[in-house]
Amino acid sequence: MLVLLTVLPVFAQLKKNSLKLPSIQGYELLKCDFHMHTVFSDGMVWPTTRVLEANQEGLDAIALTEHIEYTPKSEDFTSKDHLRSYAIAEKSAKELGIILIKATEITRRMAPGHFNVLFVKDANAFETFVNKDDTRDGKNIAETLDEAKKQGAFVFWNHPWFQHPENRSEWQKIHEELDQKKLISGIEVVNGDRYDSLVFKWCLDKNLTIMSNSDIHAPMVLFPGQYRAMTLVLAKERSEKGIQEALVNHRTIACMEGQLFGKEEWVKPVVDNSLIVKARQINDKTAILEIENTSGIPYKMELTDASGIRFRLNSPLNDFTLDALSQNTITITSSNFVKGTEYSVKLNVLNVQVGAGKPLEYILKFRI
Repeated sequence: MLVLLTVLPVFAQLKKNSLKLPSIQGYELLKCDFHMHTVFSDGMVWPTTRVLEANQEGLDAIALTEHIEYTPKSEDFTSKDHLRSYAIAEKSAKELGIILIKATEITRRMAPGHFNVLFVKDANAFETFVNKDDTRDGKNIAETLDEAKKQGAFVFWNHPWFQHPENRSEWQKIHEELDQKKLISGIEVVNGDRYDSLVFKWCLDKNLTIMSNSDIHAPMVLFPGQYRAMTLVLAKERSEKGIQEALVNHRTIACMEGQLFGKEEWVKPVVDNSLIVKARQINDKTAILEIENTSGIPYKMELTDASGIRFRLNSPLNDFTLDALSQNTITITSSNFVKGTEYSVKLNVLNVQVGAGKPLEYILKFRI
């Protein structure tokens, strides 16, 4: 109770720091964090604090993923229910309109590593698969995740580089087995402040769902305009059911520090619907290109083919940034602008990746 009394007034005074995203026709673009911890495993905050943090950041959905095998503060609580943090946070989440998903984390040594289980029905059932003499023993991980499958859960592999002796991601024999048995459906491409291009490639090559989460343990402290790592979900409806359907069908984008990682079919509509482009002719050789970025994500553009149109940029390079939530004006010149004609230029959006090291190729169209 003391924690709540000290935290609630602080959150009440904070201005919301929500990442603004465009509307996508046919979908709800939801901001989600499916990996976080509270005092009920190895986190440092009470479950309702996670809800308040999510509300302050404008998140749509969160999952409290307490470790099954690692509960260092368990002696301080009478409840041994692995979904106790969910039960405590549920009321606050409902009041604030945040979708709270029942979840847990299976925590084994690498390999196989750690796995989050979303939409779980009975987290306590996983206790059966824990080796009491060596709780991090991963020999029976297939049987453990098969229990998740029986519960209709969605399983993804967390931070594949964690606890690897060389601090890198490696697709090992056990992961191939889990993939072949359809016991894992996604992987964290981003965890906290780390992105792994190799893992992104795995997701694309193996058609696994792209995940990005904070894995926050301490209190979440962000400056205005700074946002946690999150999974953007293109759901057909704003509900738990809608989120689960989207995850199963791989409609996600990893979002981290102003960067997007995802399939072109999902990231391109985000860029398309972020930008409002107009052109104002000055004379037959000069025009002003007006580009409004309505989203909270800046777009770093690199000209690749201007088709005879010259952009007057401050940089000697062929690149420019459309800052978040900004109006941008660029003087453009050509040998002859014809009023009423549509023009187009080809660009790379450098901070929107559709493959490992591959930026989104984008065509910017405007009419004089």
